[in-house]
Amino acid sequence: MKNKQRVYEFLVNYSREDQEEVPKCTTTFLSEQLAMQRSNLSAILNALVREGKVIKYSGRPVLYALKPDSAEDAFDSLYGKESFFKEAIETINAALNFPEETKKVLLIGKDGSGTTDLAQAAMRYAYAKRMIGSEDLQIYDVRDDSQDNFISNEGFYLIRNAQLLSHSAYEKLLNERRGVIFFQASEEVSSLLEDVRFIVHLPDVNNLSLPDRFGFIEQICQKEAKRLNDRLIINSGLMQCLLVYNCQGGFKQLRLDVEKGVANAFKRQKSGALTLQLNDFGAAIRRSLLEMKNRQDVREFLAHTALFIFTAETTLKTREKEIETDLYQLVYEKRKRLAQMLNAAPDHHISENIQDYLHDLYQLYQENSEENVINEDLQTLTGSFLKEAGEKLNRHYDHAYVISIALHIQSGLIIDQKPLLSYAVMMDLADAYNQEYLLSRQFLRQVEEATGKKTVLDESLFLSLFLASVSETKLEKQVVVLIAMHGQAASAVQDVVFHLMPKNQVYSFDMALEEDLNATYERLKTCVQTIDQGMGIQVIYDMGSFKVMLNSIAEEVHVPIRCLEMPVPLLVMSALKLADQGYRLEEVHNRLLDYANAGSVMKNVNGKILVAFSTREEKASEDIKKQLKALDGAADYEVYSFEADGPEDFARQIDALLMIGSLEAVIGTYDPHFFNVRYIEATRLENVTSMRELLEKEESFDILGYLESQFEAFSRADLEKTIVPFMEDFQRILSIDLDEDAYVGLMVHMACLVDRLMKNKTPIVNFDSDKIIEKYPQETKALTQSLESIARYFHISFLEGDVATLIHIVKR
Repeated sequence: MKNKQRVYEFLVNYSREDQEEVPKCTTTFLSEQLAMQRSNLSAILNALVREGKVIKYSGRPVLYALKPDSAEDAFDSLYGKESFFKEAIETINAALNFPEETKKVLLIGKDGSGTTDLAQAAMRYAYAKRMIGSEDLQIYDVRDDSQDNFISNEGFYLIRNAQLLSHSAYEKLLNERRGVIFFQASEEVSSLLEDVRFIVHLPDVNNLSLPDRFGFIEQICQKEAKRLNDRLIINSGLMQCLLVYNCQGGFKQLRLDVEKGVANAFKRQKSGALTLQLNDFGAAIRRSLLEMKNRQDVREFLAHTALFIFTAETTLKTREKEIETDLYQLVYEKRKRLAQMLNAAPDHHISENIQDYLHDLYQLYQENSEENVINEDLQTLTGSFLKEAGEKLNRHYDHAYVISIALHIQSGLIIDQKPLLSYAVMMDLADAYNQEYLLSRQFLRQVEEATGKKTVLDESLFLSLFLASVSETKLEKQVVVLIAMHGQAASAVQDVVFHLMPKNQVYSFDMALEEDLNATYERLKTCVQTIDQGMGIQVIYDMGSFKVMLNSIAEEVHVPIRCLEMPVPLLVMSALKLADQGYRLEEVHNRLLDYANAGSVMKNVNGKILVAFSTREEKASEDIKKQLKALDGAADYEVYSFEADGPEDFARQIDALLMIGSLEAVIGTYDPHFFNVRYIEATRLENVTSMRELLEKEESFDILGYLESQFEAFSRADLEKTIVPFMEDFQRILSIDLDEDAYVGLMVHMACLVDRLMKNKTPIVNFDSDKIIEKYPQETKALTQSLESIARYFHISFLEGDVATLIHIVKR
């Protein structure tokens, strides 16, 4: 036993001997009683004072005493003490104050129903009342422990699964124990514990009222916010899921699920206020989103709350924009109005109304895009469906169509719906649009299999109309144009262009300023795959990070992309900077013209840039910059410096620099993992004397280490056993020798492919698969056999299209 515990237990036992008042002790007295040096005792006693367990009385001599009775505070930390645990606490209080030598309480409830928390609070109460001599809860589980494994001393005991106790073990327990015994049983115990006077029925977390369950979640989130010393942010949709999912493990499981979600969010975000997302949580919580159709009470309870922001002490709620009702209900109301028109129109030809309906849905998505209103897998599945349908029907469905139809289907899965189209109309539509109907039915079966939910009967007819409402004139494959900008600028430009020139080949991509880079990359990749018609994409963008991401995406999905920079934000910033420097209007105007005509807004002469950076806490960027400028050859580079906490902060500051020159490398105290940007550890500056040495490429890139850091699914050892041997087979089978860049690129492709298959995501369709397999039959067969070991190792299955894509990468 540690000395501090010895001192504290002595004070407790000594205080119990004198019940009229708490005795005060000198260090001399305690030194004699405990055979300890007074100097050591003073340090221990002062530590106990700081912990709030002992009171110090100044004077001569200095006196110490156990802190007076605090029994009334024992249950304060227990959430629900004024609601669902109130009756339990009253029963326990009565039991602990009842005059019997061994105090007994029977707790009836399943595992995770708050047994341990109640027992610990009761133990603190008993200890404060000096009913027991040590603040130690001793727990025994009859399932795991021997029934003779009870030690003979006084204390506070929690006996789990007491229904399994034998009569002899129970009698032995009562004869050898003194103090307090809590028995926990998952069911009523008929005869064994019939002499226990005080019985507590524990609540089930799934049966709590919504305010009580929310309050428990709130307590967990506030504790996590305190632990992280930052805010936790949960949107209304995720909170709905936490309130309704079936938590089989009780209070304990709910707490663990939230804590695991926080851990996953922290791993993903690492800095700043932590925004929890549905994908941070397990399947049970994600599936509960589909149960919301039957929970009007939950929607009413959270009405008009968009975000919950938890701090260590408080919870802030932000209000939704004033709308009639929630998003999915709005979609349903619009669907009803469309159905009424269809039922009333004699020939069911209301193409213009259908386009208006889908346009409205796309507008709703844009207004609420930050809320993740569409399931990512459903959106991908819809995109693949429309691309395949377009090939078969000789039509082209753009990205807005994908979003609108995915939102239409999502609302149908969320809101409990009945068929809105009449039986006669459904028969007419199925007959009139037979090919569209068959494609829609196949697609909806995929949706039902992926979500585990049945779609409404007339859903396939709505989809048939959506497919048919696009002009049946085949669009020749052509280059498409994508406008990519920060904020909402891209959508605004697309609307203007479409108004002046109504073409289907112009698309927009808006990037929120605070959006996570990985999420942006995935959204942009999905957009590229959806809009490409096989002839490539011309992108017009405003900020440098778009070009870096698009270059990476072009390599990953094999879509030709060309980028044109239109740096409107930098032109504005240049104008502001010139104005701040006191230039007159004509001078500002002429300089902006020079910048624009030269295509080099704020460019430096040589355009080669280095960036020195560190965290704000370290404040080391200026020192790193000075070291860089001291190297031989530094005059050939422009060196910038800034502090950045985490990838998002880094991205915001690097964006402008990517537009003013060629970024050679970033030199700092941590790797920001920015797309296609070379990172050099600042400590390397100690070992070089010139820029040439600093920027000299290392002998080889540690691709295995990189993949291990980027994918949770596999370790370096996994890669060495699976993908590395396959790479050797790949080069041998196709009779090629990959250079380092090609090797790294193919390794990344394989890792992404395996990760995607392990997560059961919809495969990327390669429409040239049949041609490739027909052209390279032997190679296809050999690669398929080589992939079998990877498939067995990771418990996945490769498709023929996956093999065809691998061949296409090197044979194109």
